[in-house]
Amino acid sequence: MTGFFVYTGPHYGTRHDEVDIEFLGKDTTRMQVAWFVDGKLQSRQIPLGFDAASRPRLYAFEWHPDRLRWYVGNNLVFEITGAESALPKEPGYLFANLWAADKSVQVWAGHAADGTSASALVGQVSFAPLETLSADLKPLPPSK
Repeated sequence: MTGFFVYTGPHYGTRHDEVDIEFLGKDTTRMQVAWFVDGKLQSRQIPLGFDAASRPRLYAFEWHPDRLRWYVGNNLVFEITGAESALPKEPGYLFANLWAADKSVQVWAGHAADGTSASALVGQVSFAPLETLSADLKPLPPSK
């Protein structure tokens, strides 16, 4: 499992809010996007049309007050709005990781045989303040 995410939770004295990009070892031709609100998980599997493990690429997410957006390269691949789902609100810490899932989640993530080694290349990590991202964002139409 390779992931890039913003997380906060009880360890930090807050509720569990999170925004994720994850690549599951069992199928690296898909990207899992996920968000937690007060510990409640919502997620989607995004078919990539290529194997994410074949070479480095740019992956990103944007966290706006009214929506979350996930990108592969410059292409928006998934968006969820506050009208469709509860969204995280708690500021979080930025993480990138590589981990072997234990057997309790192997149906979801896949199983790494004992002795398996792996690596993840993180060529760049960047952050842009919300004001920068919001400058070109069109407001959502009013909900009915």
